[in-house]
Amino acid sequence: MMLAAWRGQEQEATELIEATVREATTRGQGFSAGFADCAAAVLYNAQGRYGDARDAARRVLEHQVVGAGAFAVPELAESAARTGEVALVRTALAWLSERTRMTPTKWALGIEARVRALLTDDEAGYLESIEQLARTGGRVQLARSHRSTESG
Repeated sequence: MMLAAWRGQEQEATELIEATVREATTRGQGFSAGFADCAAAVLYNAQGRYGDARDAARRVLEHQVVGAGAFAVPELAESAARTGEVALVRTALAWLSERTRMTPTKWALGIEARVRALLTDDEAGYLESIEQLARTGGRVQLARSHRSTESG
């Protein structure tokens, strides 16, 4: 599901997301539904459907889906930045910063730097993000930070 979303395979991703939400709702599996919302946020951001991406990512954080917030917060920040919702980007940054202080992994520091850069449109933040993420296996997020330097 997430791979299809990252690849921009709209039909396949949408079918998998919808099937996962149906199944998770039937079985009361909050994590699965939350992960489906993460995949939806990825897909919607890629399609330029920033309001839909924001809503999907926000659901994950509002429902406090354990383990899924780290996937949702970059999507929330991206969509909020694209829709001009600066306060929401700040909220995403605060959420992420709190966790990064406790677990300062290269991945978390790289995402935090990119979210900070979304607020300030400071290329140095994107470059910091690239530097941190290059030390991880998170190639999708690394590519997004590179893209941000090109479009920013």
